[in-house]
Amino acid sequence: MKNRKLWMRRLINGTLVSTLAATLVLAGLFYGQSSGLSAVQDTVQNVFTIGTAEAAGVADQTADGVDDNVQAQALVTALPATGGRISILTGVYVWANATTVTRAIDNIHIDGTGYGTYIDSDGVTAPISAGGDNWVISNMHFDAPGPDMGATTGWEWRNVTVGATYYAYRTPVASTTATEWEIPTGRSATFTVAASDALASSIAQADYVCDGTDDHITIQAVVDAVAALGGGDIYLTEGTFNGVVGGHVNSQINMASNVTLRGAGSSATTLYQIYINADAVSGWALRDLKLDMTGFLPGSMGNYSTVQTLNQASDYLIDNVFATNGNAHNFALYNSTRGRISNCRGENSYDDNFAMGIGSTHLQLVNNIAIGQMTPNGSSGFEIDDGGSDFLLVNNTAIGGTPPNNSNVGFEIHMHVGFDGPTGIRIIGCSASGMISAGFTMSRVGGGVGAANSDIIIIGSSSYSNGTQGFFVSDSVNVKLIGVSAYDNTNSGILITTNAYDVQVNSCSSFENAEEGIKINAGSVIAVNEGSYYLNGKSGIKLATSGITVRNASSYNNNQDNAALGVDSVGIGVGGADSTVEGNILYDDQVAPTQKAGILVGYPGAILRNNRIWGNVDAQIYIQSAQKATAEYSRRCVDMFMDVLAVSATHVRSNEDLSAGIPITFTIDAQPDVPRTLSGHFDAHANITAYTIAIVGIDAKGRTLTETMTEADGWDWETDNAFATITSIKMSARTGTGVGDTMDIGITDVLGLSDLVWETADVYKIKKNNANAVVALAQVNVTYDTYDMAVIGLAATDDFTIWFRSNLNVIS
Repeated sequence: MKNRKLWMRRLINGTLVSTLAATLVLAGLFYGQSSGLSAVQDTVQNVFTIGTAEAAGVADQTADGVDDNVQAQALVTALPATGGRISILTGVYVWANATTVTRAIDNIHIDGTGYGTYIDSDGVTAPISAGGDNWVISNMHFDAPGPDMGATTGWEWRNVTVGATYYAYRTPVASTTATEWEIPTGRSATFTVAASDALASSIAQADYVCDGTDDHITIQAVVDAVAALGGGDIYLTEGTFNGVVGGHVNSQINMASNVTLRGAGSSATTLYQIYINADAVSGWALRDLKLDMTGFLPGSMGNYSTVQTLNQASDYLIDNVFATNGNAHNFALYNSTRGRISNCRGENSYDDNFAMGIGSTHLQLVNNIAIGQMTPNGSSGFEIDDGGSDFLLVNNTAIGGTPPNNSNVGFEIHMHVGFDGPTGIRIIGCSASGMISAGFTMSRVGGGVGAANSDIIIIGSSSYSNGTQGFFVSDSVNVKLIGVSAYDNTNSGILITTNAYDVQVNSCSSFENAEEGIKINAGSVIAVNEGSYYLNGKSGIKLATSGITVRNASSYNNNQDNAALGVDSVGIGVGGADSTVEGNILYDDQVAPTQKAGILVGYPGAILRNNRIWGNVDAQIYIQSAQKATAEYSRRCVDMFMDVLAVSATHVRSNEDLSAGIPITFTIDAQPDVPRTLSGHFDAHANITAYTIAIVGIDAKGRTLTETMTEADGWDWETDNAFATITSIKMSARTGTGVGDTMDIGITDVLGLSDLVWETADVYKIKKNNANAVVALAQVNVTYDTYDMAVIGLAATDDFTIWFRSNLNVIS
């Protein structure tokens, strides 16, 4: 085995730089089996490469699956005459027919990443031919016939598959089976550093082996050496790399520009009590490892985040990193730009798990998860603050953790005193649950000046089972909540409050929250469009400030069995002036409280239009008495009744014989001339002592209705409803034979109106035969929308015109 310590001293002194410069990398079609990564990671490593846009690094050659042998030959030709290494990353490479990559020099090592590095040739011609001695082919997969080593000497195959035949180890004189020789797969690093407890096979293949003490110093030396070459890839094997025992402020690795530091996976490679610092570096990457800061306590040794970016770090990738027990944040993404953080996990940090802002711009966080805090009532899962801009968060998850060590907020957007708020925030498909406070917040911390949070869009995200609100909006402008859901939160699902301006809540749902589905108690220029608000403990939607618009939403089944909540038991509560409630569907809100309405208006100037309301126990729309005169909820209606018929006791039916067998369907002699109530009169009822008569027809609004009369209504009765058309009159039951008993059905002087009447004063003008008539409010029936002409007088051929205000909503 080589003298590792001597090798490292030479590395630190720079004596190996010229030797290492001969190592070239051929990048494959798909790096790490992933695709579609952003352009951020394309600047990660500065090495000789061949690959597609999906491959990491800036490619010197581009492999497109057609004649890839051309690009491979170009890099072999670029090697110095003393030889060198080409590392081919995961992917499928297609050779043209009858082509071979070769060169007449010694000491070439061609290294893949394992079975996933596949050379597809024509099945006849060797894709690689050794042009000299001491060629090594490792960690690759070929179709037949595979590499041609010819008569050269000193050559080796390691972990090579040709067709269906696997060679763990092969030389000119022997082949070794897989059980006799363990060769690591997946290696494509320029340098490999093995942990002290790594597998023996990994240690055998490593460029340096750590001893388990102050391992960060060893890794730092390799980072510096790779940086001196202009960048490259450093692979940390499986196992644990230890910092200073007990935690120390200097247990850190300082990243360098164009350097990738990657492990064998976040469950395989652990950096213990070591943190990563990226200070003013660009084009770097951190991948596939775990950072465990357990025992690295806050305060006494300074507050250091597990991964931190400072002073304009840029163009970086952090992928598949598990950071835990950070004594400040787990991921502190400050003063950095064009970073992508994906597939990472932050758990039990002392402060925020993922913290970003303070000058950071153009960050992408995709598929990350934040869980819990190190101390009770900790900070946020994801925090964006103080002047950050243009952040994209997609499919991230914040989980409160195990009580009492819950996070305070899942996703927190805010500014501190004296700072401007972050702007240009996009949060898509994220979720927050189990927080001490809210799932998502937009707010200001403390007083002071500074521009508000602005240009924030949250789409398709969910917030549930949190200690206060699902979504909390204050001190923010130009905010859009689109398709979000809030449920099972201890307070309101969505709360919009102080200094919120230009806020839109579009197509959202809020349900099974302990208080309101959505509550707006401060702010201005706020609109709620579409969405569903149901099964909440108080109102579906509560408007406690002025000038709010609610359109095309649905609210139902709110405040079930919650008798103590009083006026909050409504579908939409209008508690501020000059709001518009239009095109909404409201039904079955409340069960027990005293004021139970589909819409409750408590302030002047409300406009209620085209709402569909039904099933609310006390009232479909309830306007508190002080606001009735000023609440705009109606339109002007005019009904004309021309050349009416005189009142007649027998107009509809005369002398219907009631002795026939039950049921008796009445003959209808004539229909009412205009919508009017009907009268009934028993000409004789010597035999009938009880009866049931059902009248079915259509009212002045075109609605089908049925009114049932019984002996309780007397032997002379009048319907409450005005019928424009009668469909049927039927006696369905009687006591007595009915022999000799007859009945007349007539029309009265009560006229039915074509729209809803809210209160008696809504009928404000009547003309009879083109002369003004005195409106008698007592003659207005607001329950059945009728006017009784008894005071004005109705005679044959009279003409009447009635003006009234009508509800703009459909109520049933």
